[in-house]
Amino acid sequence: MNKLYPVIVMALFSTGALANVDGVYVQGSVGLSKLTAKHDSFGILLNTEKLTDDQALIRASIGKQVGRVRYAMDYSDFGKVESVQTDVFEADGGYHNGPYTETETVLDNIKVRSFGVSAIYDFPLHSAVNAYAGLRVGANKIDAKQQSRTKTVYGKKELGTTEVASQHQQAKTKIGVGVLAGVQYQLTSNVALDAGVEYNQLGKFDQIKAHQYGITAGLRYNF
Repeated sequence: MNKLYPVIVMALFSTGALANVDGVYVQGSVGLSKLTAKHDSFGILLNTEKLTDDQALIRASIGKQVGRVRYAMDYSDFGKVESVQTDVFEADGGYHNGPYTETETVLDNIKVRSFGVSAIYDFPLHSAVNAYAGLRVGANKIDAKQQSRTKTVYGKKELGTTEVASQHQQAKTKIGVGVLAGVQYQLTSNVALDAGVEYNQLGKFDQIKAHQYGITAGLRYNF
């Protein structure tokens, strides 16, 4: 899937050959993406039950209008979600039976990119304004990584220290479904301004369930 993404991006922007095709359009969108990842039991997220964060959303789309229905392909970068958790444990035993302090730091990081296809229905509200609603099916690449570091300090005056580091990483591509809705305002005969909202169920692996909520704004150009 990593090797496929550059090909997809190039295809989305290689529109010269489509310039004479009636109903074809391209669209670029940016927005706010809220990613949420949570696990049911034990997975790569060992110390955190739920991760959530707001990130920038970037999307490039190419589609075709057929009556009031639009069919589109898109490449979307939904951003990443990460969390840092630190636990400190103190005990009296340890180095020569003296006190010691153990500090564990865990970084959880999940990135999501997606290639999707959508079917969108336009509802005419005014000569220049359309509302729309649609369904999206996406192939979502989820990269999950966890890094942990444990530092142990022996004695109150740091008579000795030890550090242990580890890393776990997984990458899966999962099929997910989503819904989207919004409005478009026709600025000119070829250019429209778009504002929308969306929800995408990104898939599940290793007990991790990932979801995305988004708000987008973009420009659409019809050939």
